[in-house]
Amino acid sequence: MCNKFFVPFIYALFPIIFACSDETLGGGSSIDPNANPSTYATNSSSSGLNPKDLTSMIVFETEITQTILIENKEIKNENSVIGKIDVHAEENGASAECEVDGMSYIAKFKLKQYNQIAQSLDLKNYGSSCDSVLDVFKKSCMLKSEKDLFSGACKENGKLTATCVYMDENAVFGEILENFISISKKNCLSSPLSNQQN
Repeated sequence: MCNKFFVPFIYALFPIIFACSDETLGGGSSIDPNANPSTYATNSSSSGLNPKDLTSMIVFETEITQTILIENKEIKNENSVIGKIDVHAEENGASAECEVDGMSYIAKFKLKQYNQIAQSLDLKNYGSSCDSVLDVFKKSCMLKSEKDLFSGACKENGKLTATCVYMDENAVFGEILENFISISKKNCLSSPLSNQQN
């Protein structure tokens, strides 16, 4: 009697079991930016690194806590300000941007859970300066582990979208921010952006 009831019951469960399996293990699974970074790294390396996925990890939802102007002091007029750096202290991150005559520089970073740091860099019309800026960016990523991720290469006319995610057990937001401000100012002021205005 029990067997007659039990066997149909098991068959009835099969569709439910397979439905759950497809949802969790299927090809359309998404990566949670706040998930354990080792899990994220494994998933990304096996499926291929998508710069857009990493860039989406650096989205600020809180108000700007500080704005630092990037100013070319060699210019003595209202055009001396060529960019700015916005700090989002509540999210342990910041963004920098400068733009002149179709040339643009946009950089972001965010110190996330588990001391995971995500960075992104976008350049447009940077010409031959793109390679040197990319080199500085890659060094700032402190890639040490196989699970650290990097993507980016300069294209024609100095166009670039570069991203990285890495772990730093000794990461301190204030120190990362100070370095980010220094690099951003240097890249904006020593780039073709500032030269366009001289």
